[in-house]
Amino acid sequence: MLVNRIVEVSNPAYLKTSNKQLLVEKDDQIVGSIPFEDLHAIILCNPQITVSIAALQLSLEHNVPVIVCNEKHLPTGFLHAPLTNSLHSKLIRFQAEIKAPLRKQLWKKIVATKVEHQAIALKKCEKNAELIEGLQTQVRSGDPDNIEAQAASIYWRELFGSDFRRNPDLEGINSLLNYGYAVLRASTARALAGSGLNTTLGIFHHNQYNHFCLADDLMEMARPLVDLKVFEIIKKQQPKITSRTKKKLLEIINAEVIIAGAKYYLPHALQRCSKSLADCLVDGNVDTFKTIQMS
Repeated sequence: MLVNRIVEVSNPAYLKTSNKQLLVEKDDQIVGSIPFEDLHAIILCNPQITVSIAALQLSLEHNVPVIVCNEKHLPTGFLHAPLTNSLHSKLIRFQAEIKAPLRKQLWKKIVATKVEHQAIALKKCEKNAELIEGLQTQVRSGDPDNIEAQAASIYWRELFGSDFRRNPDLEGINSLLNYGYAVLRASTARALAGSGLNTTLGIFHHNQYNHFCLADDLMEMARPLVDLKVFEIIKKQQPKITSRTKKKLLEIINAEVIIAGAKYYLPHALQRCSKSLADCLVDGNVDTFKTIQMS
């Protein structure tokens, strides 16, 4: 059974609700409808979209994040329900008071997993992964040697060519990555909220203007899933944002990954990962935190 659906709206439209269903209206005609209980996220990519308060309220009630993207397909705002877990206030205290040793061990675990997944992605694309694999074992607590950046420099060059530079403000491959990461970020934020964690209080990412620092931390492990999908797209067509490429990128929520020895669709794995992080913050044991593994 596939996970819930993502609705992406890129043309002028009016979003409203009836009988607990999201309705998409265009030119006074209903062009789409879906029950809120079947929704995973709503992505809005046009400044001429109007959304009713009733639709926003039902989105919050069903923990369905609403993401607003700009012309570069970068998220400029999120609306999500941060109070979907009865232990929310208790967990916030643990988040705010996390000790430096645990914070550093968690970040080490996330970075090592990300580098491992970058190596897997390169192999799947029939690229050279040897240098990445060597770096994976060098990640230390808190990543003081910035192995993450060293790996990224090698990874992007191997995956997309020596001329590629990861820059969110550029078009082409970067715009595809932006869109895929926006989908992944929304799914991660949804899982964290459901586990009672505050997405603002990050482990490594800290920015007073970023309300999703913790989501940015956790999604690091799954970014290579997006990269693989982008690589798959550009093998067959030009690297441009189109309805076809967006549909392909939305498929990442149906990617199968492994956590704690069992296989799950990505959103379900993110939920389990988020829950394990919440438990880790409570018991102070880094081994309680379960990372996502690419299969």
